[in-house]
Amino acid sequence: MRAELLTKGEKITIMFNYWDLMFGTLQQKASKIKDADVNELCKKLIVVPQAIKYKALEYYVDKCREVHAIAFLQWRKMFPNDLRYDIEELDELITSRVRNLHKNFAPNTRITYMTKELAKVPKDFSKTYKLIPKEKKVF
Repeated sequence: MRAELLTKGEKITIMFNYWDLMFGTLQQKASKIKDADVNELCKKLIVVPQAIKYKALEYYVDKCREVHAIAFLQWRKMFPNDLRYDIEELDELITSRVRNLHKNFAPNTRITYMTKELAKVPKDFSKTYKLIPKEKKVF
């Protein structure tokens, strides 16, 4: 259990560092191309409290773990072994985990119209900031 918590904390720390790296990259690019909207977004992002960032990243890691557990059970169902295989049990586990995955998710209870409007980004944002990987050539 302790090792699992350490791993979770380490993942969150790595994501914290990546958040800062991406923020810096985004801010530099926005300043370079004089993108006022993104510069304004950066001003808002910089004041997000560490505790909020931590909770958001922690929630993300928890949900990734839940999705991974579902994928593992689906894999076990697709590739059964002789030691232990009960299709009804796997179906029940998969169904209950999928049902519980979004149990506490209620976006409309906290996201206001103002927040939605302020969160909009231009359609070409990913292309402008080179967030879309270049197409790889197939040999």
